[in-house]
Amino acid sequence: MVKAFIKKSTKSNIVYLGAGFDITYYRLNEQAATFYEIDLPEVIDARGKLLGEQPNELLIVGDIFDMKWTKQIDRSTLTLLTAAGVLQYFKEDKVIRFISEIKRNFPSVELIFDATNKVGLKHANRCVKTSENADAPIDFYIDDSMEFSKKPKQS
Repeated sequence: MVKAFIKKSTKSNIVYLGAGFDITYYRLNEQAATFYEIDLPEVIDARGKLLGEQPNELLIVGDIFDMKWTKQIDRSTLTLLTAAGVLQYFKEDKVIRFISEIKRNFPSVELIFDATNKVGLKHANRCVKTSENADAPIDFYIDDSMEFSKKPKQS
């Protein structure tokens, strides 16, 4: 999806929300885009030490729900936001507010994220309870993506 997005324009932004140690930047080796890696201070610090920062990559310290990080993104450029393995840990109302804020902050943006349905949520949380992350239950799910897509417009 990221590759296809980059091909849409001669210049684009790829923003990884909750970047962690995602290495898509290195796998794509794409110079036609600026990559922004956003995460909490301790994660960005560790990422910087381990992977460094490349010429068309910016490491940004920030909580994705605090929109201060948006000021560091070129909002005049076509932008793709990705949030893999992030939003599932938050309540639906917080995710909806977040998406609404994204829409207000970026005139030209696409957002991709992963989600499960209610049945998947139950199975995932059963696994979480037996893991070392028992205090990190998954809260967010989408049963009807078309219905969910209308919610940020309403908030």
